[in-house]
Amino acid sequence: MKEKEQRVIVKGVVLREGKLLLVKRKREGHEIDKKWELPGGKVEFGERLEDACKREIQEEAGVIAKFKKIDIENYQSVFFDGVRYSHLILIPILFDYVEDDLSYEGDHNVYEVGWFTEDDAKKLDLISDNKRIIGGVLRWKLD
Repeated sequence: MKEKEQRVIVKGVVLREGKLLLVKRKREGHEIDKKWELPGGKVEFGERLEDACKREIQEEAGVIAKFKKIDIENYQSVFFDGVRYSHLILIPILFDYVEDDLSYEGDHNVYEVGWFTEDDAKKLDLISDNKRIIGGVLRWKLD
């Protein structure tokens, strides 16, 4: 029997002058390696959703952001069936851009960080569940 795992993942939706913050994370050997996605990650035990997301945005993209709201209406429930049967609950959280973190030296798990308009984002290789989140939260038409 496969090991089962369920995780809550937060996804940061940060806009700056009409552009959306996206990262291209390293996932070597996985189908989503080198695809663009919203910054985010696991919520640690006892951590508030907005605090986890703010931390992940700063760690992955070097951006300091201010919490705006949790958008539970546009969450995604994703299943992966591999070595481990995983159920990921992706929760989008909106933030206002504050400033770049001047002490940021890059994240070893991130290939690239960028800010994209809706038209730019249409041309990117985005992870499909992130596409659905962006479409739901921002009403961007990415397909």
